[in-house]
Amino acid sequence: MRRFRRWLPLAVLALVLAVALAVGTLGHSGPASVDDRVHHITSQIRCPVCSGETVADSGAPISQDIRTAVRQQLVAGRSNHDITAYIVHQYPGTALNPPSTGVGLLVWALPVVVFVGAALGLGLTFARWRTRSGITVSDEDRQLVERARRDVDD
Repeated sequence: MRRFRRWLPLAVLALVLAVALAVGTLGHSGPASVDDRVHHITSQIRCPVCSGETVADSGAPISQDIRTAVRQQLVAGRSNHDITAYIVHQYPGTALNPPSTGVGLLVWALPVVVFVGAALGLGLTFARWRTRSGITVSDEDRQLVERARRDVDD
């Protein structure tokens, strides 16, 4: 029983993590049609000439060219990651959304940093619990407790 209590927090943490990962991966099946995939990919890329707009939302001619290029790449069977890398390389001034500097970086990176810090803290705590030496009880201590119990019972 004592061994079970020792591993219970770690087992609960692993179970919560597994459920969260399952919900995250099964909850979204991803874009199905080519149009949906084009919109999905272009919504992650910023328009090189528009301020604060994604390629999916922009009406600029370059954004239309980028959407056409994305469609062609999808039809050719390339992956989403390869397509975004290709577009950012081919069209100067494009950037991935969210921004990689300033407050945008803080908003996207802070939850990851907090999660990693919490996981490290839990790991260190569990390691410390594991290495903590047990307290040895002497016969004198046992006699003291027995006397105190007898005194309370009387």
